[in-house]
Amino acid sequence: MVSSGDMQSEHVNIAEVQKRIQESLSLWYPDVTDLNSSLVFVYEKEHQWSRQLLFKIVGTGNCKGQEILVKCLKAQDSLGRVQREILGGVQSGNRSEEDGAFLEYKALSLLYEHFGKGQFDGITAVRPLAHFDDINSLVLEYVPGRNLLLMMLVAAKPWAKQSTVQAVLAAADRAGRLAGSLHMIKQGNYPRTESFDGETYHKSLQTKVDVLSNLSIGNRAWSRLNHVLHTVRGLTSGLHEDVTVTYLHSDFYPDNFIVLPDRRVCTVDTMLEWTGPVEKDIGEFLVFARTPIQRLLGGAVVVRAHMLERVTQAFIAGYSQRACYSSRVAVLYQLLALVQRWSSLLLLEQKIPALLMSAYKRIRVNPLMLRYLESISNELKSSFIESK
Repeated sequence: MVSSGDMQSEHVNIAEVQKRIQESLSLWYPDVTDLNSSLVFVYEKEHQWSRQLLFKIVGTGNCKGQEILVKCLKAQDSLGRVQREILGGVQSGNRSEEDGAFLEYKALSLLYEHFGKGQFDGITAVRPLAHFDDINSLVLEYVPGRNLLLMMLVAAKPWAKQSTVQAVLAAADRAGRLAGSLHMIKQGNYPRTESFDGETYHKSLQTKVDVLSNLSIGNRAWSRLNHVLHTVRGLTSGLHEDVTVTYLHSDFYPDNFIVLPDRRVCTVDTMLEWTGPVEKDIGEFLVFARTPIQRLLGGAVVVRAHMLERVTQAFIAGYSQRACYSSRVAVLYQLLALVQRWSSLLLLEQKIPALLMSAYKRIRVNPLMLRYLESISNELKSSFIESK
């Protein structure tokens, strides 16, 4: 742990952070000295939930050119919203803003211990260097690459080359293998087999439905959603299904998988703080991969749904190489993630002009969510009927 001063992450003094890192370089890179290397500031970027500072080692040492990222976590997003109050934890549950950097540092250290040495083909991990508790920030080796979401969107264009398509499918397969390998990491008594906890699931689902009920989805959509919820309660009544419970990533979204130039895949933005069925992580990935905002805004002209489906299939194929899951329970968690995603898409109204918002909801969001809801409903009925 590195700590000094009494700064806030939203008002980080870049020169002070640079000084801290410079003083610690020899601890992280033994070949670096004050005589052969120095640190320069490259740029800063504002993200929805973090402020990121990039530095580079320059000089004549062996580590010249190595870039170091400082990720300063925010308690509120760019609109001044506290995320857990909006969606009951759409991104990371009820995370503690005060402990966020430390928890993420611990999680990335665990992943680096397991995957950072290259013993798993196609999988790697970011190397965490330190965390600054006073400004709720963590220090990482910067890994150049593209996130899986951006690769998906390029491959989903109607004019995408076959080589582009194959590259993203291979990346999705590796992402799935990474997800399965992460779920198999032994921590304490986890992973372990438990009976599916229907009561906890329905409480979580109801919480997210309550959030959605405060947003405008229309009478038809609301009626259909209630019908599906009633069906799910009936299908899961007395359900006896074993699931693997372990520490979850809790942010398995396509943009949290980074594909490096050598095609290896790593994951970021996790605290590995909450436990639950692995199907929860799987369901979130599937829903967010199928409903990127670019598909809503541009439609099939910009993003082919068929390509998104191929990406999810590749992810599942990769996951199945490393771990097992219940397909029935995964569909249940897709429903949970769908309700959550529906709310998050409607909350974009704060970024969309009022005159366009009504059309955005009526023409784009609600029809897409309803189609996905129907697909989940049909898949649930089919899977439960086949099991009888």
